[in-house]
Amino acid sequence: MKNHFISTSLAGLLLASTGNAAPAKNVSQAAEPADTVEVPRKVHVELHPLSAIVGTYGGQVRFAVSEGATLGFSAARIDYERFFDEAYTGYSAGLEAAFALNGSSFTNGWAFRPTLGYVSYEATDGFFVMDSNRYVGNFHGLYAGASMAYQWIYQNGMTIALGGGATIYSIRRKQDLADSHGSVRNTSLLFSGVNPMVVGNIGIVF
Repeated sequence: MKNHFISTSLAGLLLASTGNAAPAKNVSQAAEPADTVEVPRKVHVELHPLSAIVGTYGGQVRFAVSEGATLGFSAARIDYERFFDEAYTGYSAGLEAAFALNGSSFTNGWAFRPTLGYVSYEATDGFFVMDSNRYVGNFHGLYAGASMAYQWIYQNGMTIALGGGATIYSIRRKQDLADSHGSVRNTSLLFSGVNPMVVGNIGIVF
């Protein structure tokens, strides 16, 4: 439920001298090596290392759909057993987009990043404690969020994105509920709320 850019490229000119009297401009163009020709970047792959703190291991891939927009998908494995005596495993999958505020997705700058997805997991040792109740069982639902992040893209294609935002979620659980006295009853519960989102991604463009 937790749910989460960058580019500079340099083109070099190699000036070569010849034994004729051709203009310098034409000589430079003819002598430009193929590996200095700028290749448009179309794909951005990112990993979410900060999400590992809360037991979510995933990433996303986005494809250029215009000069200033990319669209793709994300996936994550949830394997959490740390704070508050919680333990749950599952997965999430969603749609991801990024809209560059400077109009160019593969250059340094700010981007607006909306997301929409589905999450499913099983809580085996209590999801969280509320009103003296510990919630266990199978959970599934939807989330939607948005963030603003600044991305740096380096000459070798490596990227870093830092920013923040928020995610709203609606999660349903339908299984047993054990209260603080050990009583168990079958019930369907709906959880909804807002979580902060921290963007701290690393990736590559090509």
